[in-house]
Amino acid sequence: RTPLHAYPDVNGFNQFTWSPPNPIVGSNVQFTDNTLFDPLSAGKGWDWTFTGGNPANSNAQNPANVTFAITGSWPVTLVVSDDVGSCQLIQNVNIQKPLPKWREVAPK
Repeated sequence: RTPLHAYPDVNGFNQFTWSPPNPIVGSNVQFTDNTLFDPLSAGKGWDWTFTGGNPANSNAQNPANVTFAITGSWPVTLVVSDDVGSCQLIQNVNIQKPLPKWREVAPK
């Protein structure tokens, strides 16, 4: 039975996802919300916090163009809400160093 408020699927693995799945420093990251809402709920809202990210916050449902300047595991927090209540979910995004650029050099 679905409750009347927004909630994370407690049995699911990802309530939000990001692309690319293994972002590198300075790349644009797109976040996608997968929260389930009751169809009759009102006042739906999203409050994202990107620790180490730029921008640091967003109220968009699916924020795009978030960048991270430093490698490491950065927590991303999503608080979803509606007219009945709110829920919070935190997942870590692992920001990696860029792959080295290969340059072919012709033998002399």
